[in-house]
Amino acid sequence: EVTLFSDSEYAVLGITERAYRWKQKEYEVGSGEKRPNYQLVDTCHRFYNEFKSTLKIEHVAAHSGFEGNEIADRMACLAIKTKANELIEFESTNVANILKLNADA
Repeated sequence: EVTLFSDSEYAVLGITERAYRWKQKEYEVGSGEKRPNYQLVDTCHRFYNEFKSTLKIEHVAAHSGFEGNEIADRMACLAIKTKANELIEFESTNVANILKLNADA
């Protein structure tokens, strides 16, 4: 079993619950426009559906000290600051040093 944690309640509920309804409406919102990021939500939902017997997706509060989420936040901010367009390997495996990075993008 694998548990995926996210601080985005929209993403967690969108992928695990709401996408079933959204898909029936072809991801359209009331105005006839497509829901934001519908292609990404659809891809993630299909993956979730295929593996949901062994995959849990759980919401965690942002900036609440959940170490994995704090590290992911720092890495995302670093990618924004460095304008990284490709996957790069971060040179430090020292969690304390990673958590010292500025969390503001």
